[in-house]
Amino acid sequence: MGYAFQVVPFNELLSSSNELSRLEKPLDRHQALKVGACSIIVIDHSDQCISGISEEKRCLAAWVRNQRSAVRSVRYKGASSMRGALNADISNASDRTKSQLDWLRGNAPELRRTAELRLQEASRFVSIDEARGYIQTYQREITKIKSAKQAKTVTISFLIAGLVSLFGSRLLGCLLFLVALIIFLLNRDNWNSIKEAERTRQSQIHEMKQELAIAEQFESELNPAPSIQTDETIKQSIVAIAKDLERKHVFLEVACRSLNSMAVSWEQLAEEVLSDMTDLPSIAHNTSREPRAEQAFYTSSSDGDNEISLSVRVACERDIDDYYFRLDLEQAHQIMRYLGYKRMPREWMTLSMKAEERISRFLAEQFGISYEDYYWSSDEGEFKAELLD
Repeated sequence: MGYAFQVVPFNELLSSSNELSRLEKPLDRHQALKVGACSIIVIDHSDQCISGISEEKRCLAAWVRNQRSAVRSVRYKGASSMRGALNADISNASDRTKSQLDWLRGNAPELRRTAELRLQEASRFVSIDEARGYIQTYQREITKIKSAKQAKTVTISFLIAGLVSLFGSRLLGCLLFLVALIIFLLNRDNWNSIKEAERTRQSQIHEMKQELAIAEQFESELNPAPSIQTDETIKQSIVAIAKDLERKHVFLEVACRSLNSMAVSWEQLAEEVLSDMTDLPSIAHNTSREPRAEQAFYTSSSDGDNEISLSVRVACERDIDDYYFRLDLEQAHQIMRYLGYKRMPREWMTLSMKAEERISRFLAEQFGISYEDYYWSSDEGEFKAELLD
């Protein structure tokens, strides 16, 4: 017998605060969205707990009265021992709940302060509104992971039960093994996709940590991507693309890093992907610009006895006040080696946003323009600098 909280979200506060304690300090926008969303959840649950303790105690007192009244109605021969056991269970449940409420009274404010500090960490990269808008996506991912873990637990339970049952009933044991096999086959793809997404996320975070250690001076806040207005006729396409992206990448942060996006939902990421496929003109085929001009530059820098030199020829086009640069992957490698990178990307898709920013700053310096005066974007080695209004 146990008492279920009616006003205070005790279990939700514990689970969300434990999840927040496991989240690392955010290194980029996507991690910050997760930390911010979890912090807001903890703050909301803490406020509900702090304000609802008195009401919860009144609900507990009413529950105890109702339970004891129900126990008194148990009347049959030898029922006195049963009533005594039930009353003891009611007292234990009541004492346990009172202890939990007392614990909340002393610890919920501290959990709230901790969440506020974590929210300040996230605010370096995202706003509170963006973090709150990410809560639904974050909760979906948490639910997906919990469901997968529960399915694994059920599968293991059936396997153990089947193994034990073999000693008593071979038929029952085989039946339990069959149920475990069915659960495994139904969830295998989901488990593998979550495992692969988690591995990719850890790899991305590890790479970011290495880059931040190399280029600490280039840290800056990531600005939110502009929202893309969609037409009614393509909403179904956006929904379909969002489902495909979620099925492929599982975690939104993994998809955003892979696609170089700052979206806060699967639908927004789908809008960006659809826009890239249909609306954005190709830099290589734009005929409205001036003829291509090949520009070469040589840069050297010395560090003690080691001298690092660079000689790269970059294709540059200019359209009024905008600049368009074209680099192949080997040219990018040369620039990155000059900037201090040790690990080189094998393809453009694996080039991090921080590395793209540093290459953009390098190009701006070499061609005599101010990086802060332009909006920079890149796609497969095509770097675009648009003059800000």
